[in-house]
Amino acid sequence: MKEKWEVWLVDDLPSNLKKFKSNHKDHYKIRTFAHPRQVIKEITKGKSPDALLCDVFFYDTVPKAKQAEKIVDKLSKKLKRAATEANASNQADSRISQIVTMFLTCVMPRPGSSARPPLHAAMPNLCRFGRRIAGFLPLE
Repeated sequence: MKEKWEVWLVDDLPSNLKKFKSNHKDHYKIRTFAHPRQVIKEITKGKSPDALLCDVFFYDTVPKAKQAEKIVDKLSKKLKRAATEANASNQADSRISQIVTMFLTCVMPRPGSSARPPLHAAMPNLCRFGRRIAGFLPLE
């Protein structure tokens, strides 16, 4: 059996960590962390994941994080409605999908390959990806 790739998720909301692990445990080896300091500690021990996903904002307490999440969810729904009304949502989704596809093409192993490129080997591809994205996205 092929070894699962290891994915680390850093998020200060326990519900997000639990949901992510539940949704992806069958396909990946999942490790979850409540704070970036925990990940840094693991990295200093020489450990590393195949992919690291990290929340952007961290709060002192879970209630503060939940409150912020509610505000962001509300704003997100408002933005999605506005995009739909402007008939922009399909265009944006398509563009994001194309960007993700380009990124994966640049840095991920070919289908059927279990090897992941080390970061230094992927850097030339990431630079090419950056140049391709710079020409792909509007400057507005």
